[in-house]
Amino acid sequence: MNNLHLMLGLRYSFSPSEPRSFLEDAWARLGSPVLQVLGQFPQLRIALHISGTILDLLDTTFQEDALLLKELVGAGQVEAIAGGYYDPVLSAIPERDALGQVQLSRRKLESLLSATVNGSWILHGAWDPCLPRLLVKAGMRYAVLDGWAFRQAGLAKSALRGFYMTEREGAALALFPLHEDLAGTDPGDKPSQVLARLRRISALEPVGSISCFIDARRFLDHPGCLLPGDKAEPWLVALVRILARNDHWLKTNTFWQALRQGMPAGSLYLPSSLNPAMLAQLMTPKHSSGLSMLSRLKRTGQSLEASDITTFFGGGPWEAFLTRHAEANRLHKRMIRASREVARLASLRKQTRNPKQQQTITLAWELARRELYRSQTAAPYSHDYWGGVFSGASRHEAYAALLRAEMHVLRTFPARERFRFQRADYDCDRNVEVLVTTPFLGAIVDPDQGGSLAELDSWALPGNLLNTFTRREQLWYSLFNGNHNLPALVRDRPPFPGRIHDATGVVEPLVDLEIWDTEEGIEEQRHPHAEAPGRDEIQQLAKDLAALGVWHPCNSPITVDPTAFQGRQMALDRFTRNSFMDRFLGEDATLRNFAMGQFPEEGDFVGSSYSLLRVDHHGSTIRVNLARDGFVSSAVPGMDRGSVRLVKRYIFLKTRPVMAVEYEITNRYREPLASRFGVELNLNLDSSRGEKQYLLFDDGTRMDLSQELERESCSHVTWIDEDRGIRFKLSPEPDSRLWVVPIETVAPVRGAFHVSFQGMCLLFSWPMSLWGEERRELAVRCRLET
Repeated sequence: MNNLHLMLGLRYSFSPSEPRSFLEDAWARLGSPVLQVLGQFPQLRIALHISGTILDLLDTTFQEDALLLKELVGAGQVEAIAGGYYDPVLSAIPERDALGQVQLSRRKLESLLSATVNGSWILHGAWDPCLPRLLVKAGMRYAVLDGWAFRQAGLAKSALRGFYMTEREGAALALFPLHEDLAGTDPGDKPSQVLARLRRISALEPVGSISCFIDARRFLDHPGCLLPGDKAEPWLVALVRILARNDHWLKTNTFWQALRQGMPAGSLYLPSSLNPAMLAQLMTPKHSSGLSMLSRLKRTGQSLEASDITTFFGGGPWEAFLTRHAEANRLHKRMIRASREVARLASLRKQTRNPKQQQTITLAWELARRELYRSQTAAPYSHDYWGGVFSGASRHEAYAALLRAEMHVLRTFPARERFRFQRADYDCDRNVEVLVTTPFLGAIVDPDQGGSLAELDSWALPGNLLNTFTRREQLWYSLFNGNHNLPALVRDRPPFPGRIHDATGVVEPLVDLEIWDTEEGIEEQRHPHAEAPGRDEIQQLAKDLAALGVWHPCNSPITVDPTAFQGRQMALDRFTRNSFMDRFLGEDATLRNFAMGQFPEEGDFVGSSYSLLRVDHHGSTIRVNLARDGFVSSAVPGMDRGSVRLVKRYIFLKTRPVMAVEYEITNRYREPLASRFGVELNLNLDSSRGEKQYLLFDDGTRMDLSQELERESCSHVTWIDEDRGIRFKLSPEPDSRLWVVPIETVAPVRGAFHVSFQGMCLLFSWPMSLWGEERRELAVRCRLET
């Protein structure tokens, strides 16, 4: 048996959005037992990466564990590895923040453990060529990175050994590749299976060293793997014991020792990359041809490795998530804005000469910077094993941290900073948005997206009241939905009737919608991905990916709880779910087809570009004035379309937490117009849904957020969250018809599919009958109480 050196690591990474009680329980189950086990086997060498959420607990709640860890580090048995303090993707945040996060992690570890920290973990294998310079500047000598990045640079699997050198602008950094055959090792693998893999690796080369990192969070899915059970010893104890028995050929080592004792296997430059598990989340039905090829290769017995699947992924770098999910992109751009504000406070701190003022500003800057770092954790910006961007609570916590950071900044600058507006290309799409700040609310008006409201923040909560989620097509929908030809109705066509089947378990689709024509000559507008792979093909893909060691939602057993999915339908949205979206509805629009996103739209206003006329800032009022000259298709019988001018004004007050949107709708055609005008709002904070979250109507009726509702007349409705003390009152003027629809998605979380509540859609609508050149005025007024 050839000798093999193993650099083994454990990673404890938890999002700051997790409740403190959950974090304390997780460390008690996952961390404390590990330290006790390590103390029983002093010959074992191991590395630990501990994110800032757990380091904060070790410093306050688990001080005995901190002392034990300090002893293990001092004895050379454990090596501490740094990283971004709150586990951000370092290349996706401003460089000043990435540098600050790594430095904060290093300083915290060195202070807690009285040891020098030399290495950094790279989350999700999200490598960028700029990182060597940044990491070296932060004091790092090496980094541990997913082996996938090395494969993309041209290395064979057999070359994923030892370490390699890279550099940026002369800053040299050692890189340890994680071996592909050990990727994904967790308690789902028997210790004997892990040892068998190590034997196979050792047999390939006479002498070598390889690296492996185990995600400790996966232990949560195996409750008995750390704490002693009735019949079997904890998984980690069994693994450590079997490694110790084979120490005649298998030696464990720390990364720093391997770096000091060995020579590099070579030098290389890595391209931007992301590990296969994250790349798999970017797969969409448009990759059907590639997926078919992948499945055929696998079924015909041809050699297939992880490198063979790169062609079929929707992008290489982590930033591809920002194009995949509008919510991730919006949150990311808000984070960039907050980072600039915190940097502005840092600049003021340096310029201030008065010691007392400098001390005050320094305290505000430190608090703002910590909140900014909390918001930069990778979870709400991407989709991973734990849900990521699909979690409303995760997105909410990121927004809350950003708002707290900005509040520390605003309180430091003059009062005029708290009531202002800015014109800026906020989301980097070459279109100008209007950013409004008041002492109570913050808002982002997007003229290019139907003149809609993209964000409405409450400083008091803090949180974004429009934290909803757009229902886009996902690859795993094919596991449930047997029919891929769902119609997206042309706005002046009647809806196609359909037959809906209920969920019946593992073999029946959640939705099986049969489509047929009711009138001769009606043309169906098929779904844009009508040639998406079928369910059988997706199931085969899942098996292929699992064989490659790549986790993907489709790897999970396709078991559906009929009670959880009964009566639900796979609905998709044609536009990003902003608020104050302007719709002209056809007479065939109903609550049901509106909920499905398959209703006739007669206007061309929603999602279209509005002109920004002007922004007025007078005294205690800010008015954002927008307009669009568009068309409505059903102006008169026999006419294709009629010209309509729509003017809308957003009004924000300095003295109260209220806002209003006022409309002027003018029929600019000489003939009469007959349609129905609707204003759509999409509301959500953190996706809470229970007895204490409900809608309260003008007649005292309460409605659960999980229900659909139609009311013919509504003067006001109030969204109430008793747990957070929210009362958000909406008052249409004049009284309107109201539709309420819950927004739900199906997403994989921890290997199983779940229905996720993403907020609620409210549509206020009025009959719109206008003579030629006639004008109508409407409004929706909003008041927030916290």
